[in-house]
Amino acid sequence: MVSGVSLNRGLQRLVASVPNKDGTQGAFLRKEHLDEFRLLNRQWSGPLPLDQLWPLTTHQFRRTFAVFLLRNGFGSFLQVKQQFAHLNLSMSMWYGRNAEIATTFDMEQDVDIQVELSEMNALLMIDIAEKIYLSDEPISGRAGLNIREQISLGNRLFDSRDEIEAAVRSGDLTIIDNGHSLCLNPSCEILSCVIDPVINSVLCSHNVIMEKHAKQRVALRERLIKRHKNAVEMNINQPNLMAKTLVGIRACEKVMADHGIDYEPYGALINITIQGGV
Repeated sequence: MVSGVSLNRGLQRLVASVPNKDGTQGAFLRKEHLDEFRLLNRQWSGPLPLDQLWPLTTHQFRRTFAVFLLRNGFGSFLQVKQQFAHLNLSMSMWYGRNAEIATTFDMEQDVDIQVELSEMNALLMIDIAEKIYLSDEPISGRAGLNIREQISLGNRLFDSRDEIEAAVRSGDLTIIDNGHSLCLNPSCEILSCVIDPVINSVLCSHNVIMEKHAKQRVALRERLIKRHKNAVEMNINQPNLMAKTLVGIRACEKVMADHGIDYEPYGALINITIQGGV
């Protein structure tokens, strides 16, 4: 959890930029803010009134919050959409635009928060790795099944949590949470798991699927079945889409079977065959 000290410092900086001792309300754009302002507001084409009071609006606070959230890695555009109760994601993306550029250049980021986030990420990675390499929790995915097979043969990559922690902190072990699975390849540049996570996360040789990911497949499979049935009832003539939906259903069923989750196989005849590496 982020400490109150870091958040208080952030609030103090915000309050300091909004003078109100004389009764005025607004914020000053100082010369030291100019580079950051231009970076975050690259579409701005008008003059920039330096050292003049800008009237405050709720829009400014929404924009500031969205950029702060994205810039410091506290969430994604989906969290912005949920927080602002936007009807569509494009509005949330408009509020948070250019935040990734600020992140890239590390402009005026709160160092304390970044250190805390880095430590939290390391501890989370260690906990996950401990479940993968030292526990009996069911895992699947090609990498997961291979790890379990090697352990059954007596080939253990790690023998203790301390060894895992040392590997994580040295950078020898990295686990990337894709939401639908875990990737053990930090240099992976293949976009297939991002573009089509339902199918390719099952096929990828670097992926581990945990119990929580398998449970997500239950609801996902139901949605895919509903989509396929609706397409059949509406006589939609799109063979590629229909086949992809069926393969997605079979991929979900394979993960569920690997984790011992009961299900009634969907009636359509199509199988998913795992071969080769991704």
